[in-house]
Amino acid sequence: MQITFPSYYKKFSCIADACPDTCCAGWQIMIDDKSLSKYRHFQGSFRNRLHNDINWKEHAFRQYGHRCAFLNEENLCDMYIESGSGMLCDTCRRYPRHIEEFEGMREISLSLSCPEAARIILSQKDPVTFRTFEKETAEEIAEVYKKTGYIMDTHTAVASRVYRKYVAESGDQTKTVIASTASPYKFTRSVMDAIDAEKYKGMGDFELVDALSELSGVKVPQAIEEIRTAPVLHKNVVETEDMPKIVKQFLNI
Repeated sequence: MQITFPSYYKKFSCIADACPDTCCAGWQIMIDDKSLSKYRHFQGSFRNRLHNDINWKEHAFRQYGHRCAFLNEENLCDMYIESGSGMLCDTCRRYPRHIEEFEGMREISLSLSCPEAARIILSQKDPVTFRTFEKETAEEIAEVYKKTGYIMDTHTAVASRVYRKYVAESGDQTKTVIASTASPYKFTRSVMDAIDAEKYKGMGDFELVDALSELSGVKVPQAIEEIRTAPVLHKNVVETEDMPKIVKQFLNI
């Protein structure tokens, strides 16, 4: 699965009662089957509230005054307060994140209907870029780190996953050496996101470099250390249609 998301995507975090609006009112919040089953079999002190404030026929939360039954007077979710994020249904957990999937590709974005998402998107000063990674690559980085403590780069992770698939399919147990030709310091954001996306979201590039060094116990390469204080040589940001013009300027023609 190839996953693509915009550069601003991980800056989003729900601001809850500080939001000028609420996403828990004015529309029917549908409940996915897995969450519905969880609510149906819940045994905690919140059980009666769950059973009374869910429309089991419609598979939706009940509303009172066009507000979700679990939205309190402070515009906070009583379900979240009582039981944490693990109790949220897919709709509540994902919004305003929007996901489209087709032919092995997943594209993730933020919806402008959320005030905080709109603020983040519309206040971007730098050109928006898109990041793409393979889900299996991230999973391999995370799995190997959890089992061994070794942090591999994305290229090596591909080789490692392919090798493991080969062993599983062929049964070949020949001892194998996978030569790593790249460094995780070259892909710090992808690597650290794979290990713990929630913990490292919002960190700058050099903060991630330092976090990687601390986690891996490997000294930051000198070439990267030098970048911290290196002068910025290239500051031009050019739209595609203006590329011929800027190239001529560089060449003084």
